[in-house]
Amino acid sequence: MNQLATVRSLQQRITSMQHARLDRGLPTPPSLRPLFPGGALRKGAPVAVQGSLQLSLALLSSASASGAWCGVIGVPHLGIGAAAQTGLALERLVLIPKPGKHALAIAGMLSEVLTVLVLNPERPPTSSEAERLNARLRDHGTALVVTNAWPRSDTALR
Repeated sequence: MNQLATVRSLQQRITSMQHARLDRGLPTPPSLRPLFPGGALRKGAPVAVQGSLQLSLALLSSASASGAWCGVIGVPHLGIGAAAQTGLALERLVLIPKPGKHALAIAGMLSEVLTVLVLNPERPPTSSEAERLNARLRDHGTALVVTNAWPRSDTALR
């Protein structure tokens, strides 16, 4: 293969990868889009939101309104009324209020069927636990919003 053909082949491969990456965003409320690279939550990536459960839930609202199934793990004080008020479609919302020490495992399992999750673990994950969950998120294209610090998060908000 000559050099020009090789360059064109590589350009086509790069272009095809860029389109795939652009299509990996989830709907995000317009007022929050400037906070994220590409203006959207990225499928398969964790986002850390420290200090605001309201903001964490708001990040799910547009995805939920567009038909996505969402989950909230480890938030025992979240009421159905509050979830509805943030714009979450209750008919497509899975709540696991008290997962205890199994929060990360449950998040991993739910990542196989839900589009976006809010996770409030009772303890910070170890690096290996976070990496295992991050790998599952990537494999299944699930976005994760964590209510505290998270190793190698895509975006961190405080």
